[in-house]
Amino acid sequence: MLGRDSIGATATVTFSGADNVEHQVNVTAADDGFQLLTTGFLNTVTFFNSDSIVTFRMLDNNIGYFRIQAEMATGETVEEIMAHPDFIKMENAIKYFNDNHVEKLIVDLRLNNGGNDLQAAVSMGMFYENTSFYEYITATCDNDYEIIHALYTEPLSTLFTGEMAVLVDPNCISTGEGMAMMFDRLDNAHIVSHWGTNGSFGMVDWDPVAMPLGIAVNLPQARSLNANMQIQIDSDSTLTGGIDPDIKVPLDREVIIQQWQNGVDVQLEYAKGYLLSINTLEVNSDIQVFPVPCSDMLTIQSNSSDLRDCRVTIYDATGKIILREKFDKLSSSLRVDVSNFQVGLYFWNISKGAENFSGKFMVN
Repeated sequence: MLGRDSIGATATVTFSGADNVEHQVNVTAADDGFQLLTTGFLNTVTFFNSDSIVTFRMLDNNIGYFRIQAEMATGETVEEIMAHPDFIKMENAIKYFNDNHVEKLIVDLRLNNGGNDLQAAVSMGMFYENTSFYEYITATCDNDYEIIHALYTEPLSTLFTGEMAVLVDPNCISTGEGMAMMFDRLDNAHIVSHWGTNGSFGMVDWDPVAMPLGIAVNLPQARSLNANMQIQIDSDSTLTGGIDPDIKVPLDREVIIQQWQNGVDVQLEYAKGYLLSINTLEVNSDIQVFPVPCSDMLTIQSNSSDLRDCRVTIYDATGKIILREKFDKLSSSLRVDVSNFQVGLYFWNISKGAENFSGKFMVN
């Protein structure tokens, strides 16, 4: 909730939480220079910078970080797109990651303002090994939405084939959503977020429609169609649209405190945790956990001793205990049914006497 009033005005707010108990808090209006509004809008993401639309760097554990804030090339041909500085920087980023043997990459599309669809289609060739359909673009209603362009993604010689976590948010709009759509189709990429993208993928070139109270509305006058000639990504009358995360980052009280009070980029940390859990069998010299990611039965195996009388505890990403169980059977391996777990990142701990082992795994 974000309210506005004259500076110094007071109000009493009554609310109830998960405990269904009513609480009251007194609030006073203050001028914070739009800090709270900006923080809520950006969701701990740094603001759009037209001077550094493409940025990349290395994170801990040899994870690459690659942020794309827009697709602003003005070219109308593949050759013009590939000669644009933003495309060249993207290509240099992938070369840098490959040269440094990066196998796990975070692609950050949050606050991506969109732009040139051809640039998106061409750029995705750095992640596709085969030709893939991107979209049909139609004319306007004046021409009965006739298809005027067909865009495809063609593989490029500069190619990244490692595991990817793709960050999106409701501020990822237009062509940025086209990028998210193409990543979403890849087996080696997962969309990670609290929420999905904006659901505004149609072509918007006309001037905004002026409404009362100074409100302006942008309406798509042309369509993006999928291979079956259906409108893609744009939200419909049921508010269904956009690219939804297949790995949904929890958004509860503890996460809100970390994210908005302490300034922690929770979604980025979650993506790092997810990538580190992939194919990580060796937790230490004594314990192996597999398969990772997992969707049904998780196996915990000891290489040095039996696991009789051990206690297994599994937590979700917020620290909530999901499972706590003691095993009495003489065995060097345990199996835990995670088929009813929600998709996401989990942590496990095994204690046996004075020994403690811990690690993480992903449910997909």
